[in-house]
Amino acid sequence: MNIELIYVLIAIAVGFGATLVMDLWGIFLKHTFNIPSPDYCVVGRWLRYIPEGIFRHSSIAAAPQKPAECTVGWIALVIVLGWSTLLGAADLSAPVILVAKPQLRGNLFSSTVVAVTPLGGDLHVGFIVNRPTNVTLGKLFPEHGPLQKVPAPLYFGGPFDSQVIFALVQRPDSPGGDSFQVMPGLFAAFEVPIVDSIIKSESDHARFVAGLVAWRRGELRDEVDQGAWYVLEPDAGLVMRHHEGLWEELVRRCQQLVSSAQKSNWDR
Repeated sequence: MNIELIYVLIAIAVGFGATLVMDLWGIFLKHTFNIPSPDYCVVGRWLRYIPEGIFRHSSIAAAPQKPAECTVGWIALVIVLGWSTLLGAADLSAPVILVAKPQLRGNLFSSTVVAVTPLGGDLHVGFIVNRPTNVTLGKLFPEHGPLQKVPAPLYFGGPFDSQVIFALVQRPDSPGGDSFQVMPGLFAAFEVPIVDSIIKSESDHARFVAGLVAWRRGELRDEVDQGAWYVLEPDAGLVMRHHEGLWEELVRRCQQLVSSAQKSNWDR
């Protein structure tokens, strides 16, 4: 089953669940406080008039009824709730992968893929994972013996603490010290003894980055709401893939996902 179909099915399930909850809440309000339930039939009536080229009514409630208008209104609600939940409400309280949207040009984060973890209180930190520099750690620190064993380039992780070298290592548990989990299966180490240990024994599944990205309280949420980023579920294997073509592939994947969502809405 392809990923687009999976997301369509998830959206439908979420929509049905949300609509059911709203219906049950409406029944409770009606029987407890005598508050009338929302009338989805008038929404369906308005939608049923659209094929006739009629978009505006002086009073949609007074307009002649249309066949299956209640069913159409209820299905429309399922679709809207499902896709708005799936595509519009990114959960930034958990680790995510950010993919810069193509329109984010002329910016420090243009064409970037960022592994992000929350710190609590709507604060976030992360690492750009697809921006290699033209130097290796060995060239940067020629006097440091263990670094000569790392042929891969040093990556630019972000503008904050750019003098600090972080080791992003894919493993099931912490490498020790004050290392922290970026997302399940991916840890960041910054203490010299821990980084040296990773260089000696785990460099084949590690990436070394200079600096990190930091967002103030609510700043990342504002950027997502303004449409700067696509937001993906955490995937350590995806983050650690080779950088060439990674951003382009993820942008295509996200655009296909959005296109499938829009097509699904129109087909229904």
